[in-house]
Amino acid sequence: MVIGSRSVSASEYGAEMTGQLNSNGIAPIDDEDDFKFEDLGDGMAIVTYPVDRGACDDRYCPYCNSCPLDGVTDEHVYPQSIGGDGRTVIGVCKRCNNKAGANVDVWVSRQSWLKSLAFRSGNLMKRHEEHESTAKLKDGRMLVGHFYWINVGKNAARPAFQPLKTQPDGSKWITEHACQDSAKLPADINVYSEDMLDKASFKLQLPEGAGLESAMIKILLGMSYWGRGVEAIMLPGFDVMRNCLKGEMDPRVTVSWIDSLETLNKKELPCEVMINNHTVWGECADGQTFIGGVSLFGRIIAEIIINGFGAVLPGRMCSTENPWVPNRTT
Repeated sequence: MVIGSRSVSASEYGAEMTGQLNSNGIAPIDDEDDFKFEDLGDGMAIVTYPVDRGACDDRYCPYCNSCPLDGVTDEHVYPQSIGGDGRTVIGVCKRCNNKAGANVDVWVSRQSWLKSLAFRSGNLMKRHEEHESTAKLKDGRMLVGHFYWINVGKNAARPAFQPLKTQPDGSKWITEHACQDSAKLPADINVYSEDMLDKASFKLQLPEGAGLESAMIKILLGMSYWGRGVEAIMLPGFDVMRNCLKGEMDPRVTVSWIDSLETLNKKELPCEVMINNHTVWGECADGQTFIGGVSLFGRIIAEIIINGFGAVLPGRMCSTENPWVPNRTT
């Protein structure tokens, strides 16, 4: 389920409930039971409601702001590697889809923390993603290499490890799968087999310096299109986000990493950002400075500011539930 939230006045709330308020592709809901209403006092409130998709166009690509002659393909706004599913699929041109996967989404798949949280969705850490790891062998030796999961059946997997060929202590290693005849190997080559592994851990990287900035901007752009529709996303201000999908950050964009949900929720957002959900938000109240952000699982959080946006944009928030994530905060 995808939900939206925003601040409204009491009069706006009444208009929305009667179907008179429907801006930027957010359709009014007829059933009052679908709404949650929190009175903030001073004539203001927060209304939360299921979000219908914005008025998207199956001939339009929001990533390059064009109508490709060969149509559009399905794009998972939240990469499948972290559990993105059909609830937040949009249409983009084939060229943009390929570029986003190769140059943007790849950084998400390499983020071990995000991948570990997506485990229960069936999206396992893969060997080629090279998640940094330290392993302890049953004989007590320590090795560095890469952690991954091996699927062993429905909803079941076991940890696996691949050592670096040259270890920090200078020792040389090869996996048994890459060795046809261990008897022919030089004496200084060690052969690693899966039954030697005692335990392995993966490294939890901080988002700073991990190349995630363009991925967060892509998610914000894609979900802005999903929720607001084609008319809003064609605004020139969104060109700044589109520029960031080309491999370099636009100088008008600032991405700041938020250390916790507690810090984030002290800011003036339409509603509280929840743990385990994927959430995006954005607003340009003064027509110049766009302030938005993306929260993945409530753990990796980016605030995104665009200077010179050039249009007033009402505040919106969309939160996508991840029911397969355990309800825990540690």
